[in-house]
Amino acid sequence: MKSFKFKPFVWITDEDIEQASNILRSNNLSGFLATEGVERLGGYEVRKLESSWSAFEETKYSVAFNSWTSGLEASIQALNLPIGSEVITTPWTMSATTAVIVNSGLRPRFVDINPRDFNISIEKTEKAISKTTSAILAVDIFGYPCDSPSLRELCKESGLSLIIDSAQTPLARIFGKKPSYHADVSGYSFNRHKHLQSGEGGIAVTNNNAIYSKLVALRNHAEVSHTQSKVPLPGRNLRFGEVESFLISRQLERVEAYVDFRRRAASRIIEELKNSVLEPPEIAEGIDHDFYILGFKLPLDFGHSRREFLARRLREAGLPFVLEKYVLTHKLPSFKRFSERRLTNAETLQGSCFLGLYMCGVDWSEDAVTFTSETIKACLN
Repeated sequence: MKSFKFKPFVWITDEDIEQASNILRSNNLSGFLATEGVERLGGYEVRKLESSWSAFEETKYSVAFNSWTSGLEASIQALNLPIGSEVITTPWTMSATTAVIVNSGLRPRFVDINPRDFNISIEKTEKAISKTTSAILAVDIFGYPCDSPSLRELCKESGLSLIIDSAQTPLARIFGKKPSYHADVSGYSFNRHKHLQSGEGGIAVTNNNAIYSKLVALRNHAEVSHTQSKVPLPGRNLRFGEVESFLISRQLERVEAYVDFRRRAASRIIEELKNSVLEPPEIAEGIDHDFYILGFKLPLDFGHSRREFLARRLREAGLPFVLEKYVLTHKLPSFKRFSERRLTNAETLQGSCFLGLYMCGVDWSEDAVTFTSETIKACLN
């Protein structure tokens, strides 16, 4: 089998670095003050990013944070959910999605996923709603949006709040609408391996002025919350820096090219593997997929050991970005006490049927796509 050296994707250009150096020379690395005045909202670059993101997102308000975990936790706390109430969520996500629920004094209620697209099951979510449920926290997993219109309807019927963790999905739409359109509050990650990245960071979006005021207060100590946002909150320091904000603003100008690049690569890989045992994600009509990860399903009878052997063989053959597992948060030691039942689809995928390709960090040249497809086909034979 031929060898091939994959190049990493380059998020930050030489021009970005040259222009960012002007911010470094200015010594204005943060514009925040926890006092009256515009500086309670951050520096020039933070406010510019938030304005640009709101225009891009077609939402009223955007609030940048030092991480999306911080933003997600602030989003939940801005909803004033009753302490001890349940938040329905997916187990097929990273630990932060569940941790922010627990850290806010709430109980996660895990619901199984739809194996066709790896997102939370609408049918199982509806059955899980009870008198103690206060919200649903859904995730747009791998770059494929959750069924936010259906989740919105469930929330309306039951008087629940809807939070959507869109960390991996900056561009995807459902019949022209972003998932955040249907949520009370949503947001995106700027972590080192996301579609846009500044090392760490994130941004929350909402159309609700009361939620926005609480997000702003929670981010910046809330020392002026009574006079400016009327929110009696303790607040924390979750502020975003000027250099990071500048880097994300620059990448925001290129994000459509970034995601289209990955979509084209993923589509070619799917086409090349269409006659193999790997089943690609089901992409419904009217829905976009941003392909943060390209997730496949193996046959049910493939087996754990055979899947592990295949993944190891693929990596040894030169595909370092192969994933044979994801995360089952309801099985993590910190959250096992909240898991009351077996989640068959998620556990079966984790146990033996899931195989993924991390798309975001790779420079998908034509040769890279060809080598990946041919290597997978060879290792499956």
